[in-house]
Amino acid sequence: MFEREEQQLAAYRKEIEKIHLPLDGADDAIASGIQKAKKEQKKRVLAKRSFWSLATAAIALIVLVSTIRASPAFAQTVSEIPGIAGLVEMIRNDKGLASLIENDYYQEIEASQTVDGLTLAIKGAILDESGMNIYYKISSVEPLEGLALGKTEIENKMPIPPSSISMGAGEAVGSEYSDYVAFHFEEPIRFEELDFTFKLDVGVEGKSVQFAVPFKLGENVQHGQKFVLNENVEIEAQKMTIHEVTIHPLRTEVLISFDPANSKKILHFEDLRLEDENGEIWGTARNGRSSHGEPGEKMVYYLQSNYFKKPEELHLRFNELQAVDNGEASLLVDMEKQQLLQSPGDGQLKLAEADKNTIRFVLNGLPEKEFNYGLISEIVDADGKKIHVSSESMAFKENNDREWLIELENVQYKNPIKMKLFAYPSYIKGEADIELER
Repeated sequence: MFEREEQQLAAYRKEIEKIHLPLDGADDAIASGIQKAKKEQKKRVLAKRSFWSLATAAIALIVLVSTIRASPAFAQTVSEIPGIAGLVEMIRNDKGLASLIENDYYQEIEASQTVDGLTLAIKGAILDESGMNIYYKISSVEPLEGLALGKTEIENKMPIPPSSISMGAGEAVGSEYSDYVAFHFEEPIRFEELDFTFKLDVGVEGKSVQFAVPFKLGENVQHGQKFVLNENVEIEAQKMTIHEVTIHPLRTEVLISFDPANSKKILHFEDLRLEDENGEIWGTARNGRSSHGEPGEKMVYYLQSNYFKKPEELHLRFNELQAVDNGEASLLVDMEKQQLLQSPGDGQLKLAEADKNTIRFVLNGLPEKEFNYGLISEIVDADGKKIHVSSESMAFKENNDREWLIELENVQYKNPIKMKLFAYPSYIKGEADIELER
């Protein structure tokens, strides 16, 4: 009866997982395992027995990681064990992060602060030159009702490059909330000192708390592996240059620029990936944002990392891209007259309704494939004034249609407004294969 709805929800979840890795409880699973090993070690009298106990636990974890990735049935079984579910989801959804766990790159932290009955505890972190993931828990003596997360940042004695931030999709359960924050540095950095402060504004039932939790990491980062390519690629007469690929422990960065003379604007790579000689693939990053830059000009795309793998061959490949004609890369909307003045020429996108601060689009005739993206990247009015988006939500409709509801900030602006497309189901196809020489 609800098969179609379930399929749609499953497809939507897959796309969400490309953006936010569900790590709920993973920090506790990791920290619990490490803490258990430490307690076990203290109980042993003979150092030799302690060593083999810890070695056995490490081997068991590696076997667990490998088995989860190889066997969905086994993953389903162990995910029902309390404290393991979060770790299973992390390993299943991002092999780069699974590799970090296998190679002991996750650093356990025990740092906390309590303010007005709320406690923020940092459980662990992953740091490299491209960014930092912080795993934390918020707890209270009372149920966490109306929890709202606000501004967050990290501080160090060194200036931190501009960063984009993505957060997980944690959910409050009773009086506890576990989640993570991923900071993506726009420039590589290697910190001289590993003393940091994690700041997070938290609201609960109208009460606002500003946390500032100092913590220290025990190990510095490993350098990224950079491959300078400067390879020119052409797909359906659209030209681009693959400048370089840098593989960090957390993620892989691919720097690509596009020929200004192109007739189309490239919006997304559908299948940008690293692939080894055995066909193993590291695809779009699932632990934060998937790209950075100006679509159609110069972009950094983020892939899962194979930093700890040593394949005999490694290729950067892609075959399908979202692309629209340059003159159709933006929507032009008269909000007062509720008219869509400019849109892609295929006629699939319709303006359903509009008022001063709300606009609703419907996209018809989608192909039978996943298309679960935000629609808009930037909005300006007729005078070039930027209008911020308060929220954008997408809904699945019948016949594979999509609907987007976009709410604008409450400001004065001049009609018509111009909305840059973030994604659109218009594709070009070809074959690009670039080998990364080690």
